[in-house]
Amino acid sequence: MKNEIKTTAITRLGMSALEARGGYSKLTLLKHQDAYRRLQKYCTTIGTNKYSETIGQQFLEFVQSHNPSLSSSMLTHYKNGINKFRLLIVERRMETAKTKNTRLQEIRL
Repeated sequence: MKNEIKTTAITRLGMSALEARGGYSKLTLLKHQDAYRRLQKYCTTIGTNKYSETIGQQFLEFVQSHNPSLSSSMLTHYKNGINKFRLLIVERRMETAKTKNTRLQEIRL
């Protein structure tokens, strides 16, 4: 599917999405980048090459259980990063549906 996110692209796509929205401090971007890299490494470790909301949730649970000393601020960055990927998936699905709808309209004309 075109709206799937390959895990090898997590960091690049996440950072691109943040930069496109703008308004983030350099520190916030660095923290999100760290979270995306860790998510990408987690996906490699568990042997998956496609990102999903389930994988994102499993990653958060893993981070919380294996890093009890993780600050609440950093955990928030992880959660925000996962939420941004969820939104990215929704946006991709909407773009795919819009493209299909446009093609259908062109065919009907």
